[in-house]
Amino acid sequence: MSQDPAPNQPVDVTIPFHTIRTHKFGVVSAFHVIEHVPCYVNFLKDMKGLVEAGGYAVVSTPLKVQTEYHYRAFAKGSHVLNSLIALGNLIASFDIHEDRFVRTDAMAGITDPKSILSIWKP
Repeated sequence: MSQDPAPNQPVDVTIPFHTIRTHKFGVVSAFHVIEHVPCYVNFLKDMKGLVEAGGYAVVSTPLKVQTEYHYRAFAKGSHVLNSLIALGNLIASFDIHEDRFVRTDAMAGITDPKSILSIWKP
């Protein structure tokens, strides 16, 4: 992982993946990260490599948000899920609204989420 290209913006973790590849974790998460990464496919492959057997990868990203600090903006939750398939098998996906989380497969009539959160099993 590396510094976000946004000037003077703090980054929680700046440890390159290659320095921790010898470690495995039960849960590896990236909350609102993939839109900031130049090559998110490589990022996801590295992230998957950090998950121990039986563990989970959890990813969230905003939808329809493009700023000078983002490399991409995902338009719909389905675009995100298709992009994250490199993580393995989708366990659950949620649309995040201002006041609630809604499981994607139970959305009946709810539209325009702010973000999407998905849980994967590599």
